[in-house]
Amino acid sequence: MGISRRDMEVIKLTARYYAKDKSIVEQMISKDGEARLNFMNSSHPLHKTFTDFVAQYKRVYSFTGQEIKKSKRTILDNCFERTQYWEFEKDKDREHDKLVELCKIQFAAIPWDKFTQVAKFSIPEDTEIFEGSLDLEQMRLRRVQTGIKLFD
Repeated sequence: MGISRRDMEVIKLTARYYAKDKSIVEQMISKDGEARLNFMNSSHPLHKTFTDFVAQYKRVYSFTGQEIKKSKRTILDNCFERTQYWEFEKDKDREHDKLVELCKIQFAAIPWDKFTQVAKFSIPEDTEIFEGSLDLEQMRLRRVQTGIKLFD
């Protein structure tokens, strides 16, 4: 949804006053019946935006001077940690890309036309032929032999 910069500033400013003292805003609405403040009605599409700003401003107003300094420091630390993580991810992606390139080069270097036949095997005639897809659970059960002690 597009919203003009001026309308967003009105929402922010109203939210700031509302967080500080909501009676001022309510008096203004009752006196003038301001149409620009329709976003304060719960049925308006921008009401959620308004309430989010009110909640944020209330949090800011609830801090004392020392807490604000601590929270600024915490925010800066979090930003720094996030940047470090992004750099780590970029480095990891670069390493992965290099590894993929190396695998492609190694695959391309295989002389596919120069293979020699080492051995030949044939399947005996009396071998069961499975039709349809393989059932991996059944294959595992067939390979498990009773009587083998794994943990002696």
